[in-house]
Amino acid sequence: MDNKGQLLDIMEKTISSLEVNKDSMMSLIENMQSEYEKKKQELTDIQIQITLLMEEVKKLTAYDTQMRQRLASASEDFSEKGRIRLQEIYDEANKIHYQLLKSEEDEDALIKRRNNLELELKRNQFYISQAEHMAQQLVVSLSYLQTGISHLTSVPEENSASNQSVFSAQYMSFLKSIENEKLHIARDIHDGPAQQIASAQMRVDFCKTVLRHDLEKGLKILDQLKADLASSLTEVRNILFNLTPAPLEKMGLKGSIENLLNTILDSEKTQTAFHFELYDIDIEQGIETTIYRIVQELINNIKKHANASQVALRLSSSDKYVYIHMVDDGKGFYVPEDLEEFSNAQKSFGLANIYTRIKDLDGHLKITSQINKGTVFKIQLPV
Repeated sequence: MDNKGQLLDIMEKTISSLEVNKDSMMSLIENMQSEYEKKKQELTDIQIQITLLMEEVKKLTAYDTQMRQRLASASEDFSEKGRIRLQEIYDEANKIHYQLLKSEEDEDALIKRRNNLELELKRNQFYISQAEHMAQQLVVSLSYLQTGISHLTSVPEENSASNQSVFSAQYMSFLKSIENEKLHIARDIHDGPAQQIASAQMRVDFCKTVLRHDLEKGLKILDQLKADLASSLTEVRNILFNLTPAPLEKMGLKGSIENLLNTILDSEKTQTAFHFELYDIDIEQGIETTIYRIVQELINNIKKHANASQVALRLSSSDKYVYIHMVDDGKGFYVPEDLEEFSNAQKSFGLANIYTRIKDLDGHLKITSQINKGTVFKIQLPV
């Protein structure tokens, strides 16, 4: 067996082993998530029990105080009838006091269990996050190796050395694009639904207090909470839409981008013009997906930052290139002389994603922008 054959054999065995490990990891994550949900439900049940017990302890404490006062009053009657009455009150007071002590003991036990559960849930969440990260790395490694096998079997032996360095560069670029996507998603979740849900959670507690004293005001707060949660759900759906775009094979590039424009931009606030001129060119599926993702980022940036009233998009081509031309009349922004700065930006995740995708394909990006006069994106991608 030659060197190339040995390498292929090693890679195939590695892939087989990684596939087994990936399946085991997915099963482990599923079990961990199931256990997490059970503990989360237990925590919810305990919270309800604690609330009920606190009310019960409050009532028993008042009753216990009342019984002590009755005992003090009855102890002043030294008649036979008074002695019998005192014994009856004493027995009842002891019973109430025992119930109070038992309820306080149960409350303390539940609070202790609640605190332990909260710690366990935090730990479980951390472990699940770590396991999911490891699973992602396994998937990336499998993709890399599978692509490598395909590449090795299609490239002549004499070219294998030079292609290894190209391959490594592509892999690192692939990993970087994944990290950019993760940062982008994290930013969208943090800025949108996460903050809205956290705010709603705090207002639920406030609403409980209000409902005890003012039913009408409490119901108004509940209506507002319902509206806010509906808005959060819309945000989540938009994020999921960005993660899973409309199938290009069903709608085509033109239909998918039209869908983006109609879904993301508010037609009442922003007028759009879309010119599609890619009819006489054969575009690989990977390039087509990249074009879609770039346009998606451009449209999202306009919605979130530009406050534009007019947007024009043109897709055109030559024999070797696809051109993306996007113009808006929005706020504009500062454009650094070296666009490489976008790849290291901590806030401009969208622009960083656009720049990285274009760079990965050896494309060219030009941005012209003026404050309060709009922005022009000119992109050239080799096909």
